[in-house]
Order: sequence, then C-alpha cells, then structure tokens
Amino acid sequence: MRLSDFSSWQVLRVTCTRCKHAVLLDPKTLYRAANSPASMSLKDIEAKLRCTACTRKGEVKIEIGPRPGVGRG
Repeated sequence: MRLSDFSSWQVLRVTCTRCKHAVLLDPKTLYRAANSPASMSLKDIEAKLRCTACTRKGEVKIEIGPRPGVGRG
C-alpha cells in the first residue's frame, strides 16, 4: 500500500518494535515526516522512520485503521 492509497477516514498507528512507543498519524503527516513521495510504499517508509522515544531508526511497524470517532460513510 502507498501513501496515496489512503482515505480520509483512515489513520496509521506507528509502533516502535524495540520500545513499543506508539503514535497515531494522519497519512499526510507521515508523508511530510518521511519526506517521501506519495507513491512510496509503507514498507519503504518503515525503514526511514525513527522512534521519537528511543531514537532507533527503521524498527517501526505501521498498521492501518479507522480514524477514532469517524465513520466510514
């Protein structure tokens, strides 16, 4: 899946596999934070991200889910 494939009701949960720190991000925010083209895959972006808690790079997992409080309609 690419950043350009997301709908407005979706959110990304980015979790560090080392320290378990997790944040919810809008796909557009992740696009800007990763400084990546919208056509880049989530797998490629995972390798670029750095945990803000433990500072480890490339050790994150990105999960896709519904934005809290927003329906799919």
